[in-house]
Amino acid sequence: MTDQTSFTLRARSYLREIPIVFQTYGFFRRIQFEAQLLRETLMFKRGSGMGFDDLPVPPPKLRYRVHGQMSETSFLAQGERVSRDISSILSRHGSALKPHNKYLDFGCGCARVLRFLSAEHEEVRFSGTDIDPEAICWNQTFLKDMATWHVNSPNPPMSFADGEFDVIVSVSVFTHLDEALQIEWLKEIERILAPSGIAILTIHGDSVWKQYPEIREEMESKGFHFMRNYVGFWRFSGLPDFYQVTFHSKKYITDVWSRYFDIVAYEEDGIGGHQSAIVLRKKASL
Repeated sequence: MTDQTSFTLRARSYLREIPIVFQTYGFFRRIQFEAQLLRETLMFKRGSGMGFDDLPVPPPKLRYRVHGQMSETSFLAQGERVSRDISSILSRHGSALKPHNKYLDFGCGCARVLRFLSAEHEEVRFSGTDIDPEAICWNQTFLKDMATWHVNSPNPPMSFADGEFDVIVSVSVFTHLDEALQIEWLKEIERILAPSGIAILTIHGDSVWKQYPEIREEMESKGFHFMRNYVGFWRFSGLPDFYQVTFHSKKYITDVWSRYFDIVAYEEDGIGGHQSAIVLRKKASL
């Protein structure tokens, strides 16, 4: 989560206490957003449509949906950084990508990360899945040879076989789901992960939630907070209302996620400089 996002979340929380001000602010923010989107879309249509990696770049609306910004430069820069972070974590834990590994990007969006990983590992068999059919349609149209692309439902199961993937990575998904839905997806990821496989899931960890004094008591007692802040008129991204902002403590991960996986590592701010990476392996069969 960026400093700007943190400030915006806090500002909206205060504005909600004054409904008329909140509604007026929301109205003008919507106008501002739509004007920016129109301007960025027109510029995009006049451009080459290609990124510095010589691959097609998704339109501003899809970039905003996965990145929180419309900027093509930051979209590509952050995608490249996250891909490097993932590769480094895999290498540190003895799971560097190998030819013919099966890799799933769960919550792939418009391939912000896979576009870079696939360029470095051409013989890995990549798959990407997301609840956003518009993003998947764009991937299938413009990046069809990069991976196999799938639309998944908001709830499991997915169509993949038990133990199908050697590597499963999910960036910025568990940072947005409520607790019950997270547990469902942890079980599903465990199902489709190979016995010797590795999973990397990202969270808003201790370094992030400590920026919010108003949730400190809940985080210190329970270790989990689901902040419902972007609904209805505020959903500029086009994502569903159940997709909000979630925070986890390290202790919560140790206590709860260990019921479903062996926790290999907790890497604070290990992905993109602001999301913590939880490195998981399937529990050994008894």
